[in-house]
Amino acid sequence: MATTLIATGSWDDEVRIREPLTGELRHTLSSHTGFVFALCVPILGTRPVHASASQDHTVRIWDPDTGSCLLVIPVHHLAQGIAADGAKLLIGLGSGMVCLELDAGGSGRGRPDRLQHATRARHAGPVHLARKS
Repeated sequence: MATTLIATGSWDDEVRIREPLTGELRHTLSSHTGFVFALCVPILGTRPVHASASQDHTVRIWDPDTGSCLLVIPVHHLAQGIAADGAKLLIGLGSGMVCLELDAGGSGRGRPDRLQHATRARHAGPVHLARKS
């Protein structure tokens, strides 16, 4: 059973996962190569994971319990914001947004095997934040 954890991202290119009550550092996730602009918690299969959007033109999916990177999603424009609705991941880009659906597949590993579906929406400028209504 997953423990409730919090994630923070910063200009140091890292995501830190901590215990919410004590602030104790669980993991430092350092595979981004640019500022971390946004974080959210999508659902992969039946469990929450962390997603981070970075200046390095990637969105990464992390296992909060182990600190391992489960998936790297390259994006062609700067990923400036992300939001989650279950397994759906909304990524705000420098020129629009894309909605991806994470699929745990049949691997039994609890890792995303593929992105099941993608939808794009163009905007005249950057999309910094997306929320469901």
